[in-house]
Amino acid sequence: MNKRYALAGLLVLTGLWLGGCGDEPGGNHASIAEGPVLENPVLASVQTVSVPSSRLLPGMVQSRSSIQMAPRVMAQVEKIHVREGNTVQEGELLLELDDREFQSKVGQAESALGRARAESGLASATLERYKGLLEGRAVSQQEYDVVLARERAARQGVGQAEAALSEARTYLSFSRIHSPADGIVVSRHVDPGALAAPGMPLLTIEENRYRVEVPVDSALSDAVSRGKKIFVEVEPAGYAGDVEIKEVIPAVDPMSRTFLVRADLPRTPGLRSGQYARVSINRGTRDVLRIPRGALVKRGQMDGVYLVAEDGRVRFRIVETGSGLKDDGIEVLAGLNAGDRLIGSNTAQVREGALVKQEQRQ
Repeated sequence: MNKRYALAGLLVLTGLWLGGCGDEPGGNHASIAEGPVLENPVLASVQTVSVPSSRLLPGMVQSRSSIQMAPRVMAQVEKIHVREGNTVQEGELLLELDDREFQSKVGQAESALGRARAESGLASATLERYKGLLEGRAVSQQEYDVVLARERAARQGVGQAEAALSEARTYLSFSRIHSPADGIVVSRHVDPGALAAPGMPLLTIEENRYRVEVPVDSALSDAVSRGKKIFVEVEPAGYAGDVEIKEVIPAVDPMSRTFLVRADLPRTPGLRSGQYARVSINRGTRDVLRIPRGALVKRGQMDGVYLVAEDGRVRFRIVETGSGLKDDGIEVLAGLNAGDRLIGSNTAQVREGALVKQEQRQ
């Protein structure tokens, strides 16, 4: 029974093979052998080109100067004229402390100065009279010397009173806190009514000039130095450009094995401390494989090209691509070799297996 089934199957397969090998006019065999023809397509070749080699690192925007405003005297906070986020100008009044005690001391010092000046005036007048009496021998030299000493002491008393008044006025000025520079109020640490003490932070102001700080690993130490350029992009502020390295902090962090590089950023609206920055550090050049952008074919999540094989037929080849190049080319990481021929443009009309025919131009 099994032999009979096997023989029948062999006869069926033989018949099918003979039928498929028939040479009927208009059959499908000839069309499959020839395939579609692609006449005079734009061809391109895979080239080796030198491009800048760079390393992309994360950085952070920081203010060039952050100032914590603290009082020099102990007093109650009376008024605060700014809020967080306010832009302030140099010399602008930010905060007022209760100044009643300091006003009182200024008044006392002014009164003391008035008394000292009156005493000094009286002593000077007395000295002038004693000079005449001494010349007429109406008083002794000792009596004159006593009056002279009193006059000198009175003048010294005026100087001391003037110094005391100046000190009292200085302490009074400490009750008004002004901005030391143009900037932005980023933190307010107290509210009205709080007791302020010397050294206690009241406000934090950041100068509205910024820099980028980027931790760089030791392998890039030869690529960064003062005066070299790095490319910085701060997307939230819409800034991108080359900036000059201003500082290289040579101390290496033992945990991250990185050292700090700083570069000043130009004045740009929207820059704020804490913003993320992408920093590109140039490392010279490297050789890459380049194809024209028009040769790239997208199939879902895959990148590919139409490769022209040695037999002249088109084959779809999956490739791994890198970054775009400045000359509108694409970097190819894998899948092609230098010198490979490709369909360079109009890839939407290309079909797998098409035969490429080029007219010979004289």
